[in-house]
Amino acid sequence: MSSDEVTGPPKTPPAPRRLLAGLGLGVFSYSTTQMMVVPTLPSMFADLHADPARGVWVVSAFMLSTSLTTPLLGQLGDVIGRAKVLLVALALAAMGSVLGMTAPSLAVLVVARVLQGAGGAVFPLAFGQAREVLPPAKVPTAVGLISGGFGIGGSVGLVISGPLSDLVSWRAVFGVSLVLGSISLWCVLPTRHASKPSRERRLDWRGALVVALGFGCVLLAISEGSRFGWLTASVPLALFGALVLGLWWRRARWQDDAILDVRGLADGAIWPVHVLATALGLCMAATGFLVPLYVQAADGLGAGVTTSGLVLLPALLSGLGTGYAAGRLSRRTPAIPLMLGIVIMAAGYLGLALSRDEAWQVAVGAFFAHGVGMNLVLSSLSGAVTVNAPADRISEAAGVNAAARTLGGAAGSQVAALLVGGSLIAGQAGYTAAFALLAGVMLVASTTLLALRRPVRPSRPGRAPEA
Repeated sequence: MSSDEVTGPPKTPPAPRRLLAGLGLGVFSYSTTQMMVVPTLPSMFADLHADPARGVWVVSAFMLSTSLTTPLLGQLGDVIGRAKVLLVALALAAMGSVLGMTAPSLAVLVVARVLQGAGGAVFPLAFGQAREVLPPAKVPTAVGLISGGFGIGGSVGLVISGPLSDLVSWRAVFGVSLVLGSISLWCVLPTRHASKPSRERRLDWRGALVVALGFGCVLLAISEGSRFGWLTASVPLALFGALVLGLWWRRARWQDDAILDVRGLADGAIWPVHVLATALGLCMAATGFLVPLYVQAADGLGAGVTTSGLVLLPALLSGLGTGYAAGRLSRRTPAIPLMLGIVIMAAGYLGLALSRDEAWQVAVGAFFAHGVGMNLVLSSLSGAVTVNAPADRISEAAGVNAAARTLGGAAGSQVAALLVGGSLIAGQAGYTAAFALLAGVMLVASTTLLALRRPVRPSRPGRAPEA
């Protein structure tokens, strides 16, 4: 039996509209869960009598879990069927939401966030399912809608978490995640047989453990740099993680079923996409940290949680429509929405760096940087991965892209905290430097587009690992 016969879509896709709704809602739920806890952290620490220095694991554990489980579950979806693994990812996230609602201690809450982080695999699996089940003409639109759900989810979490925590409790944010995830699970469940496995591939469990060790060390060093000490612990830990990843990379070049497709990553149509994803993740996380902090800070606008939510509301409302527009534009020339998004993001960040004395100025800057521009770039990157990756490695390539965004996000939170926390630059100058830096990051990362010259090679047999 050929690989096309094994992995091809069924002739009559079961309930495609319901499936698309479930995919979009699953991605939206994960993105909301990712950001929703940030404004409620002080309430969590006070309620659980937790040391804030240790409580940072509520955020770090989520990012670590996402970055390590997404590539593995993405490959597992390619091997045994994306629909089945998608259900597993949604179920793990729902379990984490239940555990978070009832967590009696910080340790249990961290475990809950680890389970929720595993839901990050929904993002690459959703794109794989869309391409496998939907007609080819509908795939770009589906990619835009799913990307829009991801883009607005984080903003929704930031907007509603503060009032929800004030009116009910910080535990209510986990209830919202549980409801959204459960509805997504219900929508996707009837389509569990819509995708078929690729029996010609096998799981690289040993490679997964090595990548988990190396990538985990790097991400932990970035996330906990200030607490561990940069020179005494974090830099050596990051170097060790980089060494482990380098040794794995050297061997994986000769493996047919490596956990990550190294040969594909080296292709000119894929690695620039991952570089841009890293830059985008850095800017997304930094903006989600900087804008609410500036609005509420005494040396900023000195407003409340509700005002910080209203400032982000225009960016939130721009998400879904922008994702749809990017999908439509990508049907002709994918480079246009990508470059347009980068320019708009940079302009928004420069506006925030130069003028933010009033709430409306912050809202306008966030609208362009964290709304229109971010969603154009996000949708275009997702479309590039979906269109260019080999058919049997879509979920894996998208998983790497999602992991790249997570790594960038960990760095973004740390850099933003260093700049505005007084460690490097104090006061208003710290915010100016931070927003200007984000504009520069996107412009510099955009130069990688010069390497986008040709599509990815189809999957091909490779040489066996040398002894």
